[in-house]
Amino acid sequence: MTGDDSLLGNGENDEDDHDPEMITVATIDVAIQKTLATTGILYAPGDTVVFNVEVFNQSPFTVYNVQVNDYISDYMTYVDGAINQ
Repeated sequence: MTGDDSLLGNGENDEDDHDPEMITVATIDVAIQKTLATTGILYAPGDTVVFNVEVFNQSPFTVYNVQVNDYISDYMTYVDGAINQ
């Protein structure tokens, strides 16, 4: 093996480990807004509280496979099957 960074030993310095290429990485800007579905109501322990969760794509292009995780407070209980998309 020669000292020219070559697999072939032909004096070329760019054939065995990389080929430089400039790439552009797009910035994705997604916003989430969580609001109460009804306003002006005082809730008591045991009441059902409904939230709206909206996702806004603020990017200049379409985004795919956006996943939202919403963690509820320790003082609330999730009602199974209550998610509407």
